[in-house]
Amino acid sequence: MKNIFFKIFKPINPIDFDGRKIHKHNLLNKIIYTIRDTNSEKIYNGWLLARLMIILKEFIIVILMFLYSPLIFICYFTKYRFLHINSWQIGAYVQTLDTIIKSNLLRKKKYKIIYTYPKFLKCNLFLSNFYKQHLIIIENFLLYILFYPLNISRFTSINNWKYETINPNSEFNQIHSNYYEKYNNFILADDKNFFSEKIFLDLCDKLKIDKEKKIISIHQKDDKFYYGSLSRASKIENLKKTINYLLDNNYFVIRFISKVSEKMEFNNKSYLELLISNEKDKINQYFILKKSKLVICHQGGIHSYNQILDVPFLQINSVPININPTIKEKDMVILKKIYSKKNNRKLNIKDILENNLHLYTDNRTLKEKEVELIDNDEEEIFDAMIDILYKKENNLGEKFKSHFPDNISFKHSRSKLSPSFLEKNKYLIS
Repeated sequence: MKNIFFKIFKPINPIDFDGRKIHKHNLLNKIIYTIRDTNSEKIYNGWLLARLMIILKEFIIVILMFLYSPLIFICYFTKYRFLHINSWQIGAYVQTLDTIIKSNLLRKKKYKIIYTYPKFLKCNLFLSNFYKQHLIIIENFLLYILFYPLNISRFTSINNWKYETINPNSEFNQIHSNYYEKYNNFILADDKNFFSEKIFLDLCDKLKIDKEKKIISIHQKDDKFYYGSLSRASKIENLKKTINYLLDNNYFVIRFISKVSEKMEFNNKSYLELLISNEKDKINQYFILKKSKLVICHQGGIHSYNQILDVPFLQINSVPININPTIKEKDMVILKKIYSKKNNRKLNIKDILENNLHLYTDNRTLKEKEVELIDNDEEEIFDAMIDILYKKENNLGEKFKSHFPDNISFKHSRSKLSPSFLEKNKYLIS
């Protein structure tokens, strides 16, 4: 029942994926690709019925926006705009909220941004409070319903399409780079009224975290979580060498897991697996991340926390290339390799760009292009960890980025590619 309530009242997702490309939400496009993709199997398994219910909901919303058109017209000429974002997925939530507010601060004529989502729409209940001075926050459900058409209308709302990392012309990394140039700081989020050193120390006592050791946080979703997804899934055992090194060198390693994560065992009291399943767990996770020496993560979930924490992030198994939310100069990235079965070789950056594989690596695209993804092996992950911990550098990262035209967001990221990864995979820039 709770899930049905959520689906009825959650806003239209401002970003839509039609199974082939990502684009701004458009009801007509949704109808067209629903007709295109309908087959007997999707009729029998309930896919078509679910899709028709979504289309019906969005058609009703279009009617509501028409009824609200006088108010929408008036609001359009004011300095107020309503926030229209995905707040129910943590990666998207952090990424969109932080980026939109930074973009607004860079404008000459700034909007007053109104955020009306009630708590049941938020996957994280504390994040929006970090931006209180930049938002008008309303969490009343009745007011949310009242303002709903204003939240959705493109004339009265702000959404993340311009900064969506799979948008071919995404401004995501450029916005964060420009923000740093103007304010000499990557971090906008203000958690001083939320984070407490005492609470963190109490948490350490409760979880038996050795306070004398530096913390390394790890979040890597394995094949079990993604049920065989070819894109974001990866083999968790490839982290074993890295974790063993960290434990041997007096670090305390905390791995965040879900209920279906594959467990790892180390005969060491300085290794902890922490289940994240409720709001209290998310608060504990944030406190631990903030006090970490390094965060090693995959391309999803907490990776967007790098925008709001002054902690180095190492993002492993990154794909597609354009989804690179690491923004700080202290952050680092290593990529999954892409192997062409047709050409019997790994693709270099020129091949990747020509085939739009810097944007799309979903199952359908991989099949159509006759390519497969290769996880980072344990040596690549280990070497990248050494690179970021000991701040190793070379000039191959700039050579890699020089292959990108200016409209590709990755080119403008201030984070680095692991020098050892590029040294071992020079074919990428050949």
